[in-house]
Amino acid sequence: IRAAGRVYFGMSGTNFVVQYNQVCLYNSSVSNYTFELILTPGGAWYYQYLNMGIGGGTLTSSTIGMENVGASIGLGITHNAAYVHNNLAVLIANDVTWLSESPISGSVNPGDSVKVAVTFNSTGLPSGVSYRGSLSITSNDPATPTKLVPVRLDVGPLSVGDTKSGVPATFELSQNYPNPFNPTTRIEFALPTESSIRLRVYNILGQEVVTLANEQRPAGYFNVEWNGRDASGRSISSGIYFYKLEATATSGAQSFSTMKKMLLVK
Repeated sequence: IRAAGRVYFGMSGTNFVVQYNQVCLYNSSVSNYTFELILTPGGAWYYQYLNMGIGGGTLTSSTIGMENVGASIGLGITHNAAYVHNNLAVLIANDVTWLSESPISGSVNPGDSVKVAVTFNSTGLPSGVSYRGSLSITSNDPATPTKLVPVRLDVGPLSVGDTKSGVPATFELSQNYPNPFNPTTRIEFALPTESSIRLRVYNILGQEVVTLANEQRPAGYFNVEWNGRDASGRSISSGIYFYKLEATATSGAQSFSTMKKMLLVK
């Protein structure tokens, strides 16, 4: 790696994040790369590729994966194949928690069939993210011993008919949707009691861009829409931004503060 770019690391909740900004590779003809690695307590790895030096399409001459320091043990996702592109997220985990099937095994007589229930579960998954995988069906069929069925789960916001109601049990700040976005995104949060709240957006330098809410609100579920403009009404540039919710209960018994990241792509 040539001397260029910056590397940041730190904790985001319980996750450890390493972010590479404008890092150059040995090939000077390749534009700078910006990407990050997220390590979770459960052992899952997230790779998020914001900018891979291309204006469009996919990279076709790169190896994506992970390996140990000595490069003797590794897990490759792809090698010299059209796979990686800007704004790609890759999850490496021991198990696919969002997909299950039943039954997982059985016998089928020649010419017969059996129904298999496939269940998609988005509980706990961030809104605005797509998950892809494959169902592997193996059998003693000599013609097709293995059949891969591609599957995809797109996690979106609640529809109007599914709007949350009532009083939440805890303070919550949800992932904005869509994310990445252009030019508008929605931020949802929950208040278990009447609170004074302040919702603000910051740039990657920690500078405040705009205040989206600064008021008293009752207990309940709320959402605020942001149009990608700063406090002066000017359209902001593409990049990584952060939104922070601060809430203090009117009674003074509870307080809450948390921050999440979002991506504006134009």
